[in-house]
Amino acid sequence: MIRFRPFRGVRYDTAKTGGLAQVVSPPYDVIHPALREKLLGRSPWNVARVIKADPADNYAGAARLTRQWLREGALRRDDKPAVYVYEQQFSLAGKTYRRTGLIGLVGLDEEGGVLPHERTLSGPKADRLLLLRATRFGFGQIFVLFNDPARVSDGLCDEVKAQKPLDEGVDADGLGHRVWAMSDPGAIAKLQALLADQRLFIADGHHRWETARNYMREQPAMAGARWAMMTLVNMSNPGLVILPTHRVMKNLSGFDAAGFEAKLAGDFEVSPVAAPGAAGRKELLEKMARERAAGRNAFGVCLPGGALRLAVLRPGRAPKGLAPALARLDVTVLHRLILEKLLGVGPAQLEAGGFVDYVTVHSGDPEEVAGRVDRGEGQVAFLLNATSAREVAAVASAGERMPQKATYFYPKVYTGVVMYDLEAEG
Repeated sequence: MIRFRPFRGVRYDTAKTGGLAQVVSPPYDVIHPALREKLLGRSPWNVARVIKADPADNYAGAARLTRQWLREGALRRDDKPAVYVYEQQFSLAGKTYRRTGLIGLVGLDEEGGVLPHERTLSGPKADRLLLLRATRFGFGQIFVLFNDPARVSDGLCDEVKAQKPLDEGVDADGLGHRVWAMSDPGAIAKLQALLADQRLFIADGHHRWETARNYMREQPAMAGARWAMMTLVNMSNPGLVILPTHRVMKNLSGFDAAGFEAKLAGDFEVSPVAAPGAAGRKELLEKMARERAAGRNAFGVCLPGGALRLAVLRPGRAPKGLAPALARLDVTVLHRLILEKLLGVGPAQLEAGGFVDYVTVHSGDPEEVAGRVDRGEGQVAFLLNATSAREVAAVASAGERMPQKATYFYPKVYTGVVMYDLEAEG
């Protein structure tokens, strides 16, 4: 059973700190050094100052800064418990979307109620645990999906969104953020009843989820540690977008493009794409989409010199010994039958790093992916169709885990919109 409840969120006092868009940030794991400097330049209160603090002091500095912001009033804890309605507005390939999520607390002690779909790494979990121990604060969201095909939850959100938002703003990247408080007990009770018998599927934030559970075990007497702040998004929400993450392979010893293509033809039907440049990439993506619609696994292959190939899995060649939900995924077929079998890049090599660049394209044209091969920055690249939310749910329900970077929910749920003080919230 899922326990979901409102809480007194900690939010920026934007009268003091400036607009919401100046102080929020993407999740910690996508903040590279150049982006961090960019975020810090937007505001002295940008949340990146604490979620990407200098780990040399075991995040004691992040803890001091957080409490300083609370003392100074840059951060304030709301007077009343609420479920927060968070809307992100964004554009993708010329189309505008609005994705709505519900921010609340979910109990951590349910067995099987919250299901992951990706494997995690020990390094990020250790890093996040240091931050949580030091600050006792939840800055970022665990992004989860739930199933509400009748869109009852969307209707409840629409009622709240008819009111003036608590905060809103458009950041320098054109991403709009708006947040409201749902405090009506009747509306919250309807949400709790809707979610009680559900399973929640983690879309993003696997490391934060496992870290929260580890911290709960460390702090059995802390009531606030038995809950985690999550953003819940309906799988039927029209703003839910998943992008594919393409693979650019590098540092492959003895790689020969012609020899690789010949070996690829063992498990795949391989056909060339004649059109050059952007027209060829467009044709390739269209062919991949048609194959997916027909229920077949298909990939785009980018070879040196601008050569493009469509690779479609032959009947009966799916990976063996796997649960059906996992075996039928494009990303599983790619990793098992191409990366591991043909290129010798298995799970150990992937975890060690250095063999794959993961590239997500927002424009619709994977020019950057093919370009890396043409410029010699990669030896071969693979274009994928996007994994669907239903596939995520099926794999998680089967108790399986996808390879890393199997999904890219776009945009990320931003950090700092609402925060959770574990010491204050029992």
